[in-house]
Amino acid sequence: MSGEQNFYLGNVTNVNGTGNIGSISFGGGALPPTPEQIAQQLAQLRAALAGLRGHLPADQAQRLDRTLLELDPAAAPQETEAQRGARLGRALETARRVAETAGAVGPGVIALVERVMGMVSGR
Repeated sequence: MSGEQNFYLGNVTNVNGTGNIGSISFGGGALPPTPEQIAQQLAQLRAALAGLRGHLPADQAQRLDRTLLELDPAAAPQETEAQRGARLGRALETARRVAETAGAVGPGVIALVERVMGMVSGR
């Protein structure tokens, strides 16, 4: 069997012989973030967004204020998990668009928004 090539993408389980059972995980990925980690990142994002307020035109500052309320974990305590995810997704998209209008101070906030988006979406 010379010239044979093997390509492994993801997790591989090989079972050979008698009693030789094993599983090897190659880069199985990180554990999903905990709710506490997400809450910590949201708090950091809210603080960064609040710092942008002085760098924004009045209409964008008002939009930012509404977005900050949407990013508050206590904003709607009676909502379902799906409703909370949808609200958070909309607020993060709005936060990114507002940060894009903030000029030179916006890119750091945009990166933080994208990090939180990745945590929330599981990417």
